[in-house]
Parts: sequence; structure tokens; C-alpha cells
Amino acid sequence: MIVSIHLAVLQQLVGINAVVIYGTEIAASVLPNMKNIIPVILNLEQTLTCLFTSYLLTQLGRKTILQFGTLVGVISLFMIGIGFIIKDNA
Repeated sequence: MIVSIHLAVLQQLVGINAVVIYGTEIAASVLPNMKNIIPVILNLEQTLTCLFTSYLLTQLGRKTILQFGTLVGVISLFMIGIGFIIKDNA
């Protein structure tokens, strides 16, 4: 029960769902020449990540994967935020 609450709260705090939904638009604004290929690249990345995570799940366990994934999500969102700040100030 605690792990499921942990997952739900951290997914909302990290905001990674918004990044996944708007990832194509974010990447297309940075690389307008690759506008048509970006969705393919993002979907391929998600597929490969799922396969790799499935393998790690059997090796490390759910709790470790959850905590590490949340950490990576927080770092990624922080980097995206810095990118928006830099873009606004440029």
C-alpha cells in the first residue's frame, strides 16, 4: 500500500506525464527540421526503455526500480525546467 501511494504521489510531483504528452512538441520546437521523425524516435525510446526496465525488474526488484525511476524523472524534469528558463532569457 505504501509503495502504491509513493508511486502515485511522486508521479504527480514529478510531472513526467506532461513531458511524455508534450515531448514531441518540446523536441520539435528545438529541432524543427526533424519534426516528422521525432515521434518515431520518442516511441522507439519508450519501447526500448520498457524492455530494459522489464529486465532490470527481474534483477533488482520493484521498489528499487520505482525509486531510481523517480529520481531520474526528477532530474529530467529539472533539466527541462532549466532549458525553459534559458530559452526565456535568451
